Amino acid sequence: MTNFDRRRLRAPDPSNPARHDVMSAGRTLVIIVLALGLAAIFNAGRQAERASQQPLGPDRDRALAIWEPIDAVASPLGLEAPRSILEVVRYGHTVTGSSGTDGSVVETDVEVDDPADDAATTPIEQVGVPPAETTTTVPATTVPTTQAPPRVPTAAEPLRVSLVGDSTMIETGKALQRALADTGIAESILDARASSGFSRPDFYDWPAHLRDVIPERNPEVVVAMFGGNDAQGFVVDGSVFDFGSAEWITEYGDRVRGAMEYLVEDGRTVIWIGQPTMRSESFESKIAVINQIYQDQAALVEGVSYLDSRSLLSPNGYTAYGPGPEGAEAQLRASDGIHLTDSGGQVISVEVLRQLAERGYLPASP
Repeated sequence: MTNFDRRRLRAPDPSNPARHDVMSAGRTLVIIVLALGLAAIFNAGRQAERASQQPLGPDRDRALAIWEPIDAVASPLGLEAPRSILEVVRYGHTVTGSSGTDGSVVETDVEVDDPADDAATTPIEQVGVPPAETTTTVPATTVPTTQAPPRVPTAAEPLRVSLVGDSTMIETGKALQRALADTGIAESILDARASSGFSRPDFYDWPAHLRDVIPERNPEVVVAMFGGNDAQGFVVDGSVFDFGSAEWITEYGDRVRGAMEYLVEDGRTVIWIGQPTMRSESFESKIAVINQIYQDQAALVEGVSYLDSRSLLSPNGYTAYGPGPEGAEAQLRASDGIHLTDSGGQVISVEVLRQLAERGYLPASP
């Protein structure tokens, strides 16, 4: 055996730990890179969806250029299955996303869960994968409505309520479902889609969706809460309308009014909940614009009323804590400074039920 062969077979020199540290660090780096690559492939669909939800601009274009080709390969091969399995194991369902910033939020799918009485809650319906891209908008023409006196609901023929909105409707909607079920004479469907609204029908087309589901559900009352994701520009016939510009306000107002006019057809009552005060001052200034549009458009459409959530949750400016549904101090806002907690949702639900009782849909609370 040659000296070269003996050197190859020689055991590692324990007196030279630096060489082994370098080799271990190199292997670790390779493992990390491979793990990150696999994670990117497994999560490509989610990343592509998040990219599509970003405001229009070069950042969105770059993100889509990266993630859409990866997703186009990963999805047909079923490479996202491991992530979905892990989500089901951990959460009991697949996840639609995670929280974003500046109001562009993505929430997980939710289920109604009343620890006091699971049977008291009505089923929740969640919208899943966005439909094919479209630019449908509800025409902003005036729709005559005749608000007939409401019928008296019974346990056999309960009041039909549809709850629609973005992720800010989720906690409010769950609280409303419990409260309506507790009356014994009302049933509801919660239809909340995270990261959606009226600014970006290319991501999720609410006017088209409402036209699809409202005739089938035939609600007597619709409670809506939108706006958390709408503080961004959009494109109309090839022209970019910057958020807050005169063109943007006119177009967005037309979209909102068109949806309101459609919802009140056949004598329905619509309660349109405004967004709460936001912790971020810059985001709050944008939400104030959106809320004003909701209030202005609601005043133009018979059968629609605007519910100011700010006066209920934070009349003197943003605060995470305030009087809960029973008067004791409670945390009303989530840690992101945007969404509501269950207690915050309950505060709004109490006011919604009070308004329904005032209009004769439900008996007045004792």
